[in-house]
Amino acid sequence: MSRPSRFFAFKTKNEYWIVDEKTIQEVPKPREMLIKLSTVEAIREYVITQNKTEQPIVDRCRDRTGWHTPEGRERIRQAKLGDKHPHKEGLSETHKERISKKMKGTRVGEFNPMYGRKHKKETISKIRQKAYERPKRRWCVEPNGKPHLRPVTEDLPKGWQWGRFYDPYRPTE
Repeated sequence: MSRPSRFFAFKTKNEYWIVDEKTIQEVPKPREMLIKLSTVEAIREYVITQNKTEQPIVDRCRDRTGWHTPEGRERIRQAKLGDKHPHKEGLSETHKERISKKMKGTRVGEFNPMYGRKHKKETISKIRQKAYERPKRRWCVEPNGKPHLRPVTEDLPKGWQWGRFYDPYRPTE
């Protein structure tokens, strides 16, 4: 379904109508066209400013716009919580491989979004400040060889070592 490119605001006897080019015939007659624009958000703002007598606004473009209402976002969030999430078990290995194959080389050189650009000095200082605020972490490793990043302030569990790889000959602390 293609998205509409023109939106209209109409005033009828006792309400305002916001429609697109596909639903224009739904507006009851007699009607007066107030404005035609290419974005529904601008139409909505216009109708709200014109509606001084608090007449009802019929919005037939709500389900065709790119943004969800806060209530709709909450319904979507609730529908995907817990066991209902489509990827609760994680992606399969074949799916990960396909994604990897498809994305390889797509952000190299001139295809990188930051190609030819530089951060502003203010941006660099903000990034630096956030890095200072983050808790300091170090690599540590379990006896079975699984590495973890842990805050430096926490004590190591028994048998673990600081570092990226487990060394069975290093004395434990």
